[in-house]
Amino acid sequence: MIDYSWCGQFANAELNALHAEGFGHRLLDDDWQAQVSRHSLGWVCAREGDDLIGFVNSAPSQYTTNSENCGGEIVTADDAAYGTYIATIVSHFKAAGVSISDWLLAFSMFIFLSLAFAKRHVELRHALDENGKLRSRAYQAQDLTMVASLGTTAGYLAVLVFCLYIESSAGTVVYSQPRLLWLICPVLLYWISRVWFLTNRGEMDDDPVRFAITDRASWLCALALGGVATAARFWPS
Repeated sequence: MIDYSWCGQFANAELNALHAEGFGHRLLDDDWQAQVSRHSLGWVCAREGDDLIGFVNSAPSQYTTNSENCGGEIVTADDAAYGTYIATIVSHFKAAGVSISDWLLAFSMFIFLSLAFAKRHVELRHALDENGKLRSRAYQAQDLTMVASLGTTAGYLAVLVFCLYIESSAGTVVYSQPRLLWLICPVLLYWISRVWFLTNRGEMDDDPVRFAITDRASWLCALALGGVATAARFWPS
């Protein structure tokens, strides 16, 4: 059973050990507690029993509901949840005894950053629509266009990372026909573009992840991705 805690307690020694194991470097003696207390709005710890098996820093910026970040500011539960996405990937790979791929981490970073910006874009639009001012201290009205630009860029960078993975030697280790994975790229581009078109039109009235779970087109994209990945993995070479 893996437990995720927002602003969970951790020791420098266990986080240094986790970082060294996850990224394959020698054990360091960094003062993580000082760093996050000085610079971070919050973080997520993943534990299996007493063992720290995942950690990710997060930076929430919506101060309107009923939970608090580590500095006492008000944040939404969804803001904290975004921090758990990469932590979930890291912790489950570690729990399964599988080494964490740098490719997967890079792809996850960009795709979830894009979704986080989409969620922020929705919140900013709602704030402007309701009373003409922003509820968040971290953004101004003119930032709406920049948020959209950064979000679409992050999404397309995730696809670029995937393209580089296909042509790398790492792809041939897992897949017998890695060239088939190129069929995934237009599906990803379509889905990311669709999310941002709907967001920009004001039709994305929910968290993008929850939207994807209930969206028919997103399910069709997921089925296509799964089918192509399965074919690339098991198609005779």
